Amino acid sequence: MGRTSRNRVYLIVELFAVFVALPGLLALRQWLDLMPGLRIPLIPAIWLVAVCCLGWLLRQRDFDRRNFGLGSDDNFRQYLPGVLIRFVILGSILALVVYRFQPDIWLSLPRRYPRLWLLILFAYPILSVYPQGIVWRAFILHRYRSLIPNPIVMLIVAGVLFSFGHIVLLNEVALAITLVGGLMFTRTYQRTGSLLLAGIEHALYGDLAFTLGLGAFLYRHI
Repeated sequence: MGRTSRNRVYLIVELFAVFVALPGLLALRQWLDLMPGLRIPLIPAIWLVAVCCLGWLLRQRDFDRRNFGLGSDDNFRQYLPGVLIRFVILGSILALVVYRFQPDIWLSLPRRYPRLWLLILFAYPILSVYPQGIVWRAFILHRYRSLIPNPIVMLIVAGVLFSFGHIVLLNEVALAITLVGGLMFTRTYQRTGSLLLAGIEHALYGDLAFTLGLGAFLYRHI
């Protein structure tokens, strides 16, 4: 087996181990109620993985560090209106779905805990959204680009892996929402090379989900 083949096998094993086996095992542990006294805060866990991915990215000479921010200024300005228009349309649909099918949770967070709601609106993009972007967009797209050179296939793989990472939340709602979101956010990053713009899009939908009352589906200790 040549060096290229060995490297390819290593990347496949790494991709499966980190982004499939690890969240799968964490979800299985919870489902079987193994080690019930062990509870891992989700956000610190995401940051731990993000710091490792960030360290690797910073060592790559062919990774454009502008991707951590605006990417190309022209792309950011070009695609921002589309991101906002799409959010208005899809966000309105999501709000109507929750209002129609889950009226008991409609706006439950801002109505019952307004201060916590405001804290989440500002803290969620920084504490959760950006590190997720480092892991499931910047790292995956750069680390595995030689393994998955087709951008459409990479889009699907990254979106599915982002959704599967939420299997630790043990509910279908989180998987469905994050699958759609993962595909959108990854596509935005592919087009613009901007984690900031992809993060803004991610934060808009995340904050809306918490506002609508979907927070119970989107966060828990693992």
